[in-house]
Amino acid sequence: MTLSVRVSVRVAGGQARSWNEGLIASARGDTAGVRRALKALDGDPRYAQRAGLLFLVGARDSAYAMLDRAVAERDPDLLQVLNAMPALYPFRREPQFQALLARIGMPERLRR
Repeated sequence: MTLSVRVSVRVAGGQARSWNEGLIASARGDTAGVRRALKALDGDPRYAQRAGLLFLVGARDSAYAMLDRAVAERDPDLLQVLNAMPALYPFRREPQFQALLARIGMPERLRR
């Protein structure tokens, strides 16, 4: 493990590692690995990250509920997850996703 990864894991209390492991598991098609990462993030206040992983396992309703919580709690990771997580790009066309982007004030030209 590189120094930067060790520092980020220590600073994030190990949660950054769980998030990354979930993304890697998803890329490998390992749904069980994504679920393990979600379990490791249980109780963590990074709701947007948890929502992203929920989308990856097909738990769409739970993911949207978690995104609503991320908005309410002003989760600082929300914009990064919504805009920089390629796995979520297919969901951007959904009316519920578009409504969420509007709710957080994203200009319409950037919502596509």
